[in-house]
Amino acid sequence: MIKPRLAEIVGTIPTIKEIVSHPFPADNPSIPKGANTWNLPYLPDAIDGRTMIARRFKDDIVGNHFHPCIPGKNPERFLLIMGSVVFWFDDLFGDHLEISLDADRLGPLEVHVPPYVLHGLEVVSSVAWFIEQQIGKFDPLICFSREEFVLLKDSLKE
Repeated sequence: MIKPRLAEIVGTIPTIKEIVSHPFPADNPSIPKGANTWNLPYLPDAIDGRTMIARRFKDDIVGNHFHPCIPGKNPERFLLIMGSVVFWFDDLFGDHLEISLDADRLGPLEVHVPPYVLHGLEVVSSVAWFIEQQIGKFDPLICFSREEFVLLKDSLKE
């Protein structure tokens, strides 16, 4: 049997009156995607970054973009917490991959997406919850569309 340890008290002892609990505001409640997305900033003393928590519904398409090689973004880390999705990937060499992920059956699943890979997913369960964490400030300009992917891919053929 392990002998119980006595924790050292440092500073003032907090009380339960100091516990804080509150809902996080949605990014933009006026549109469906924004009403079901929450971007949580890191703690003020931490490095810049964000944690995105998203809830998506059956047949929602997410992504369909790629990111260049940007420090703090790559690889993109995607964590499926609940639900089932079909992920698809296209690389600049013409290869295509689809994978089915089922967090309800297997538990949380993480996907790392390297730079310059077009990626997206479709929700196949009634609802899916996922988390994405990113070092550095959120910058919507680092997302490039499918059309921009094709443009980049075609430029490599020249």
